[in-house]
Amino acid sequence: EHDLGLNPAGAALAVELMDEMQQLRQRVRLLERLVFD
Repeated sequence: EHDLGLNPAGAALAVELMDEMQQLRQRVRLLERLVFD
């Protein structure tokens, strides 16, 4: 059984992905404001 919590590479990847998702959400919000305002 693989647990991401015990896998440094997996944990780092997960953190990176969450960061990127956050940035993408902010970008989408900005675009929505530009398009729908």
